[in-house]
Amino acid sequence: MRDERSMAWILIGVLGAAAALMLWLPWWLAEHVSGAEPVPGGPLTIVKALREEGEPEWPGAATWWAAALVAVMVVLLVLVIWRMPSRSVDRAARRLPRDSGLRRYVTGKGPRIGRVVRGLGNRRPVVHATEEDQIVVVAGPRTGKTTALAIPAAVAHDTGPLVVTSNKRDIYDHIVNLRSANGRVWLFDPLGLASDGVARWWWNPLQMTRDIRGARRLAAIWNRESKDPGAQADNAYFEAEGSDLLASLLLAASSGGLPVSAIYPWLARMNDPEPVEILRHTPGCELVAEGLQGRQDLDGRQRDGIFGTARKIVAWLDDPTALAWIEPGHDREQFDPSSFATSGDTLVSLSKESEGWATALVTALTASVMVDTEMKAAKMPGGRLQRPMLGVLDEAANVCRWRELPDLYSHYGSRGIVLMSLFQSWAQMVEAFGPEGAEKLWSASNVRIYAGGVSDTTFLQRLSDLAGDWDHPHWSRSTGRRHGATYSRSTDRRPIYDIATLGSMPPGRALAVLSAARPVLVELQRWFDGPDANRIRRAMAAPTSAPASTSTDVDVPA
Repeated sequence: MRDERSMAWILIGVLGAAAALMLWLPWWLAEHVSGAEPVPGGPLTIVKALREEGEPEWPGAATWWAAALVAVMVVLLVLVIWRMPSRSVDRAARRLPRDSGLRRYVTGKGPRIGRVVRGLGNRRPVVHATEEDQIVVVAGPRTGKTTALAIPAAVAHDTGPLVVTSNKRDIYDHIVNLRSANGRVWLFDPLGLASDGVARWWWNPLQMTRDIRGARRLAAIWNRESKDPGAQADNAYFEAEGSDLLASLLLAASSGGLPVSAIYPWLARMNDPEPVEILRHTPGCELVAEGLQGRQDLDGRQRDGIFGTARKIVAWLDDPTALAWIEPGHDREQFDPSSFATSGDTLVSLSKESEGWATALVTALTASVMVDTEMKAAKMPGGRLQRPMLGVLDEAANVCRWRELPDLYSHYGSRGIVLMSLFQSWAQMVEAFGPEGAEKLWSASNVRIYAGGVSDTTFLQRLSDLAGDWDHPHWSRSTGRRHGATYSRSTDRRPIYDIATLGSMPPGRALAVLSAARPVLVELQRWFDGPDANRIRRAMAAPTSAPASTSTDVDVPA
């Protein structure tokens, strides 16, 4: 009881002193600015002075100064309240440790990450990835990852080649006119998501099959896209043999200068001697020829199973729509991945997860560009591209499920290839690359961004652990006969961001987990609020050029 009375008297004293100061300061200002009578005494004696007879009366000028001071205090109070975080995630960001490692990202020249909610000192700097960082984004549907991360990154990359994948047309519409100033915009759109779907140029997938390793890479990509995500092999033997058979035939078609459609009749006839003869007369392919001959000589049921599996993988080869994009046609220019690597061109590839053949072509085209770019960069001074390539792989799990990507992710940074892969959830990453592949991709990324919309508690717990803990204080009260009430303070460790807070992350906020720095909460900026907003709007409002064959023209919808 005694302590409670003491606290009450202290509070009364503080309020009284504040009131006295609010009486004294206006009078003091009136004296020194407005020429009023001198203020009697100091702040602590002014109340007594005003009550005593014969002391100067309260001057009228002091009333105006008091009103001005109250107005200033109200404005300051409003500003303080306005600046105070209204969101729980922002308030919790104050508990994140400040880290000098963040300076590396303040001066970064790669894709924008966001504005730090609680940064270095009192500043809230904008942080960017560096030109060697690999980026992975996990954000649920309708969280703004395309408008706040993918589109701004693509627009800001104004030097070097740009690769974009997506399952919708919005990113293409935002960048087509802007990127045409750098070079040609190649739109790979066999499903007609952003155009009429008519092929105006073509790409030869057999460029990947310079040797048996390249042929197996292409066969593995097409094999993977021939199955539903997460599907298990019905027969592991036939699947492995069928994929290897397909690789042998792809190598034969490439070595013989034939189009990719040549493998379709070879698979139908099964014992056709042409691919074996081509391989036997190709230096370094003799053993591949013997392996192909051995499969053709198997007994009927075993051979039928292997060839049937391979036919299933490329069943779409009888579709003229698919062939138009991967075989030459009248007045159609050929896309060369090797030349693209050192250009200022843009490749936008669109597909949908329900169309396996289109996704197979998009994945193979993207892989072909990455492999050729890596090879070209290795031969340049310093072993890296002089003008970095940016790959924005939006909806990567749906339209670009390249199984080798996690193994190459960290290596690409040293070659001047910056990748930003965007996923809707951790489960999507596992579905696309397997549990080990998802872990590799996450670990190999220098910048990991979580922008909300995920309910996977295991993944959210991982983020919570990375964000760290803080000491939560709490008071306990005890009473005694001799000393009355006493208070003691203790602390317990609590997560800065628990699972519930991360699961309800509001739009416009993201937790960025950065290499060599502590995690930070960032404020995302959608393109229409960013520095390039007016430029993008003007470009989108302008008419788009018709497709042509020159290197600076744009391949656009009819």
